[in-house]
Amino acid sequence: MKDRKGTAAKAVPFRSWADERILKERSLIHLHRGSPLRIALVYPNTYEVGMANLGFQTVYRLFNEHPNVICERVFALVPMNEIRSLESGSLLESFDLIGFSLSFEMDIPHLIRCLKTGRLSPLARDRTSKDPLVFIGGVVAGLNPSPLLPFVDGLLVGEAEDIIGPMAEIMLTHRPRYRNRRRRLQALAELEGIYIPSLHTRVTRHRLSTLEPFPAYTGILTPYSHFEDLFVIEVSRGCMRNCRFCAAQKVYAPYRFRSTDSVLETIAKYNPGTHRIGLEGAGISDYPGLESLVGSLVETGYSVNLSSIRADRITNPLVKYLEKGGLKTFAMAPEAGNQELRDRMGKRLFDEAILTAADRLRNSSINTLKLYFIIGFPGETDADVESVIDLIGSIYKCFVDRPHRGLKISINAFIPKPFTEMQWAPMNTEKELRRKRKIIRQGISRYPSIQWSTRRAAEEVFQGLLSVGDARMSEVLLSMEEGVNWKQAMKEKEVDWKFLFREREHHDMPWSFIKSDIPESDLYDSYLKNRAP
Repeated sequence: MKDRKGTAAKAVPFRSWADERILKERSLIHLHRGSPLRIALVYPNTYEVGMANLGFQTVYRLFNEHPNVICERVFALVPMNEIRSLESGSLLESFDLIGFSLSFEMDIPHLIRCLKTGRLSPLARDRTSKDPLVFIGGVVAGLNPSPLLPFVDGLLVGEAEDIIGPMAEIMLTHRPRYRNRRRRLQALAELEGIYIPSLHTRVTRHRLSTLEPFPAYTGILTPYSHFEDLFVIEVSRGCMRNCRFCAAQKVYAPYRFRSTDSVLETIAKYNPGTHRIGLEGAGISDYPGLESLVGSLVETGYSVNLSSIRADRITNPLVKYLEKGGLKTFAMAPEAGNQELRDRMGKRLFDEAILTAADRLRNSSINTLKLYFIIGFPGETDADVESVIDLIGSIYKCFVDRPHRGLKISINAFIPKPFTEMQWAPMNTEKELRRKRKIIRQGISRYPSIQWSTRRAAEEVFQGLLSVGDARMSEVLLSMEEGVNWKQAMKEKEVDWKFLFREREHHDMPWSFIKSDIPESDLYDSYLKNRAP
């Protein structure tokens, strides 16, 4: 067990650990204790990561707004591996419905441990009518949930806000659970976005027509979150851009946003009491009136944090507002070191705009600039890798002009994602990823005041397998829960994992049962047009 700073934490009893966190929380959420319907909402990672997840917080709040529901939180990585609900210390077996919120492929293995520790069989076929229903939602459920299907009774594919209430009503109508399991599943199957593997062959991704009735915000503030005491509010969803490696534009289309008045009203009404505001949205750079919104918040006395902003959207007035609000760290994602590769990625961003943004930030009190790059994009050459060094050097010379200033560099592997043009593309091997990182790290070693952030190549390859793998990965996951590493598990189950390093053929993908707004043939044509020469 590690604490939120990543250092080893002293083992403590679960109840003491849970009470310490609950005591420090600030919230306007009311729990209806003694309600007839009990729901466990599970985040398969740490408390610190889960409480920083806006989707997890929003679903928890919406379930608890129902007068006949009590929803409790469960986290996978807890002291003594004692996986119980935070609020009452209950095991998963005691709930009526278990909902897993999955935002990241690498959290998938934790799901099996949660079920086993909660005294439930990991495999849905082995559970009985006395057991709770197990559902999965979140980003992963709408990308490639195939490795998860043997473990679940259902998926929520798409956006959940207006499905939460109907789900609760169905669960309440068909009670008690040990007599009405089949009826509950049949009734839930009627909801758009709900996929029941035992009843369905296809599912339509559910989307909200407008975000306004369902504001997504931090309902619980805690100093233990990775976003410590930060009130985060979603201002937009989806993305207007078309980066070919990114699923956000495909699965969250169309681009939608909340009005400035709506955002300000939500903050005024639901902020549990902090001066720190975070504005969230994959396409936040294209939010209409972003400068005006940030300015209004800063003039009201708030400090404002933003998710990564496109370099060509960084204006002098925006920088001044952020500076006045006390922002000390800013993030940009050039992704590649040269224009040609960015064009192939679909990232329409010019070097001139990146350097202009760095210059504008140089003239502010912001001390740290985070830069995100991708390596291993199909067709990438060593010259492309070395261009990352050149661009970092140019930004460094522009921005780091005084003591206590520096860059944070994050280098991440290209991982093929479902529903994107690059879902057929090969991924780099571990050896190649390590080699490219070494080139960059050695190249920037001449510059002081640069912090380096990276991941293990083996972990990235395994994430790639979960991203595009089929149902056979479920057997691998079960073996891993028994203590076998993923490579050995793949070998034992005779799964060829090196398919990941080859271009895949155009045929039905493991996630093809999720209906796509964009015909797969159109995506494939775009892939052929833009793939490596």
